[in-house]
Amino acid sequence: MIRTIYIILIFTLFPFYSYSFLSSYSNKERVVDSVLKKTSLLLENKYDIKTIGTGGRMMNEINELSLAFSTCKPLTIECSRIIIVDCIRQLVHDINSDVNIRPYLIHYPFNESDVDVTIYFNGVEDEDLSKLSYVAFYCGRINYCKLDPNKLGKELVDKTETFEEALSTVNSKI
Repeated sequence: MIRTIYIILIFTLFPFYSYSFLSSYSNKERVVDSVLKKTSLLLENKYDIKTIGTGGRMMNEINELSLAFSTCKPLTIECSRIIIVDCIRQLVHDINSDVNIRPYLIHYPFNESDVDVTIYFNGVEDEDLSKLSYVAFYCGRINYCKLDPNKLGKELVDKTETFEEALSTVNSKI
């Protein structure tokens, strides 16, 4: 009640003044949003994927940042491995390249285990078992998953590998 009266009083006395103290976003959140937006736009254009979520763990320091994408293109393990490895590397690069975010990071440089990236396939359900439902990178591991067509909501983890294993596989095919 007192805060509301105080805010009304301020607006009445100084109607054209900047009230940045009323903003609910901290500078840390603005910097994080800027980095995640930059990265997601770059990856959207590169791979024809759409950003469906951003986030992180950053109560005090930034412990982790995450991006989630969706695509209508069917995902195979080989194709999704190339895309997710590049997404992870780009996100880590953009975080470490931004000088404004560094004071908020729990440690610098950020590495792959400090980010999460997920890519969902949201196309027509297909009985082709070589296609994935989603690929997710978290806790240093990439999981390639399918949904079981016979059991609603049941996930089948087709393959799991570390980031280093996936990177080695991608680099060996280049």
